[in-house]
Amino acid sequence: MKEQLKLSNQICFPFYAISRKITKIYYPMLKDIDLTYPQYLVMMILWEKDNILIKDICSKLFLDTNTVSPLLDKLLEKGLISKHKTYNNAKEVRVILTNKWSGLSLQASNIPNNLLNEFDFDSDYLKELHSNLWKLLDIIDSKSNKN
Repeated sequence: MKEQLKLSNQICFPFYAISRKITKIYYPMLKDIDLTYPQYLVMMILWEKDNILIKDICSKLFLDTNTVSPLLDKLLEKGLISKHKTYNNAKEVRVILTNKWSGLSLQASNIPNNLLNEFDFDSDYLKELHSNLWKLLDIIDSKSNKN
């Protein structure tokens, strides 16, 4: 039992540590555009597809509404988004980018490359890692949806 409880033997811990380390590297890049990492994730979703439901943002981020709503409120305060109830269902809310976002997306467009430049990884390795991480996420998500 003792081996099972060693931190170095846990599969989840490297994911946690890597996520924290990468988010720390993002920090100065995101500070330049006045976004936190979670706000940046929301903006990336909206840059990809504007005018979407809050529930769709939650789904893409694997987060609950009570976690996403404060992020959206901050983006609303910054003038980057607007929120509108849908005509057919008053409980559904759409998120729409404002005109202010276009300059921000231009500033943010270099962030992914800047992050990759922080590391000395072979591009084939990164592609394979990326693919494998999405596969793992799909497996875990399908298991968690059954429970």
